[in-house]
Amino acid sequence: MLKTNHWYHWISAVAFWSFAIVFYLKDNIDVWGYGPLPIVGFLFLWGLFRAVNGYLLYKKGRHASQD
Repeated sequence: MLKTNHWYHWISAVAFWSFAIVFYLKDNIDVWGYGPLPIVGFLFLWGLFRAVNGYLLYKKGRHASQD
């Protein structure tokens, strides 16, 4: 399994949020007739998931270094 640190997760979260902003500002993106909202929601939630994972890895790394 690929071992990554918390920076990788935080950087990818920012990238997903940036794509969500771009897709939100482009009104001509239409997914299943609902406009940009489904893809923007998915990208925002996926970025949130990545950010939480990065925080948990950061917290785990700090805890391991204190032992």
